[in-house]
Amino acid sequence: MIKKVVLLSLLAAIVSLIVLTVFGYYLRTNEKDSAANYPPNLTKAQILEKSSSFYQTLFAKLKEFPSVQIGKPYVISSDWPLNGDGVCFTITVNGAVVGDFSDLNLWDKTILGYRCNPNKDEKSYPESDFFGDSEIEYSSIDLTSGTAEKLTPINWSFLSNPKVCGSYIAYWGTSDKTEVNATNLKVFAYVYNWVSKEVRIEKQISSKQIATDDSGYFQTPEWSSDCKSATFTDEGVANTVTF
Repeated sequence: MIKKVVLLSLLAAIVSLIVLTVFGYYLRTNEKDSAANYPPNLTKAQILEKSSSFYQTLFAKLKEFPSVQIGKPYVISSDWPLNGDGVCFTITVNGAVVGDFSDLNLWDKTILGYRCNPNKDEKSYPESDFFGDSEIEYSSIDLTSGTAEKLTPINWSFLSNPKVCGSYIAYWGTSDKTEVNATNLKVFAYVYNWVSKEVRIEKQISSKQIATDDSGYFQTPEWSSDCKSATFTDEGVANTVTF
């Protein structure tokens, strides 16, 4: 009996050691991945300064549209990763407020951005003006009419982690419509023209199980300088689509 108790205690100790080792590895890996995808917090002044530098070219082009006004930026924060950069601007067209948007992109007479939803009644973190979130989908804003339309590209989700280049969006798409295994998701690389609202490229990359609430699960696609090809890298395997 004593030997049995000793053996069981030893086995329990070994199992506990294995669990602690695996958990420690997970924490180190998760911390490394988080550091890669989410840089250390900046102060609000640093965030706004970085944003101001980034948007100089876009704001210069918007001077061609006297009916369009871009409001003073404000910063939103959340306990979850935000879509976009978290710097929001109130956009007004022809004197009417269209809404607040972040991660702005301009092509021809249309602005692309994530609609911001600030919560002005809740106390925010020091590095932001308000708590809030942004919508998962992009919206396009017609600078002539002032109308905003939410875009719904095929198989878009919180996992899409898109990258814009000119009039195109490269993004990850997922679908549960698999014939082989219902627990797997089909993973696609997409290139979408957000002005014409047409899919330019659809390519299946893999089929696998995905269990995460991390919007940065997939690596952000990388564009070529001429916006003619995009590279999608997953688990160290790069797939480049060209058109």
